[in-house]
Amino acid sequence: MARQRNGSPPPGASENVEPAAAGSSAQRVETGTAEMRSLPLTEAQREIWFATQMGAAVSAAYNESCTLHLRGPLELESMRRAAQQLVERHEALRTTFSPSGDAQRIAGAARMDVPLVDFSDLDERNHAACVADLVDREVRHEFNLVDGPLLRAQIVRLAAGHHLLVLVAHHLSCDGWSMSVLLYELGELYSANCRGVPCALPVPMQFSGYAQHQVSQQQGPEFAAAEAFWVKQFSDSVPVLELPGDRPRPATRTYAGSHQSRSLKPDATAALRRFSAERNCTTFTTLLAGFNLLLHRLSGQDDLVVGAPAAGQVTGGAKHLVGHCANLLPLRSRFDARQNFSDYLAAVRQTVLDGFEHPYPFGSLIRKLNLPRDPNRVPLANLTFNVGRTRGRLNFQGLEVQVTRNPKHFINFDINFNVTETDDALLLDCYYSTELFDDATMTRLL
Repeated sequence: MARQRNGSPPPGASENVEPAAAGSSAQRVETGTAEMRSLPLTEAQREIWFATQMGAAVSAAYNESCTLHLRGPLELESMRRAAQQLVERHEALRTTFSPSGDAQRIAGAARMDVPLVDFSDLDERNHAACVADLVDREVRHEFNLVDGPLLRAQIVRLAAGHHLLVLVAHHLSCDGWSMSVLLYELGELYSANCRGVPCALPVPMQFSGYAQHQVSQQQGPEFAAAEAFWVKQFSDSVPVLELPGDRPRPATRTYAGSHQSRSLKPDATAALRRFSAERNCTTFTTLLAGFNLLLHRLSGQDDLVVGAPAAGQVTGGAKHLVGHCANLLPLRSRFDARQNFSDYLAAVRQTVLDGFEHPYPFGSLIRKLNLPRDPNRVPLANLTFNVGRTRGRLNFQGLEVQVTRNPKHFINFDINFNVTETDDALLLDCYYSTELFDDATMTRLL
């Protein structure tokens, strides 16, 4: 029978966890005696660390989680070894944070346990409920930022040829881009382990190098120019988006959230891409313009701000870098009812180009604008919009693989809207505060 971590088993299930989890939490990264190194947090990390101090729910809102569905003969020890190799490759996965948040500490070595939770002896009709319960508790479980680890992994056996790998990492050490890197590299390492050959992955840039580069950049003229650019964007005023909610904004937030998704069919996706190309726009720009117009209509405001995450790995030319490298760009949208869509799209295109050409820490801008900290909303940009693209097909030797993102149950922003591009479709994911919006309202929005 199947024993799960941090709680009683689901109805109808007893528990059986293989030895990696015995006498401890289901998974951990144990720090060895190797020397610890310390360095300051980046500006982007400070912003998240500050938010996590508001409570466990806010910290859990920054859990990045996904599940790999693996069909075929899994080599368990090869997978465990691959997970260990990830920890050895990327110092961000060996990082913890000081209690005061003034430093991050990088262990020279660490050991990662990946337990096996066995549901294979349960009635198949109970599998879905058992898995949902396990994933739900993993996504909700707060990381200990001081003692670590900030990465958890466990394997679930449903049958001899059907396993799940559940991964959870904290955003302080692993942003969305990094999670995609880890999935790709995990497959390459696992496959090499199965074949008994070395893996030919390139040596990755380490997060400490990225952080030091960020500090050095702040002394240069480009940083000063970026600061001047963003301060000018809000020199006249700082608009506050007020969407009509189903309930008033509460005096004290619980950060409870929910999630809905849908997909855009291939023919509609192809038409959108053609439309964007004809206007010399990216899919991101066209979708952002449409999203902005919807917000303008719903709010009745002609001036608003939407946050757009920018991956530092792309702008810094370090695509194999793992860590928190994302920065939120507060893109301002002014709408004139006399504009046609083509003119408005051109304006949004210029806003996007200018914004991404002037990377500047979101937290630094908040301080520069002297915006007050409000525990009930994220300052400057309380909605985010992001478009990402799935990496190529994952390669796990002898296995068919499908990846699903595990929905969050806590959300720091009012709405996070994420679009994932595949080769022939668009997947729309909307995370929203249930303190403000009903499910039915968000269904209509999608």
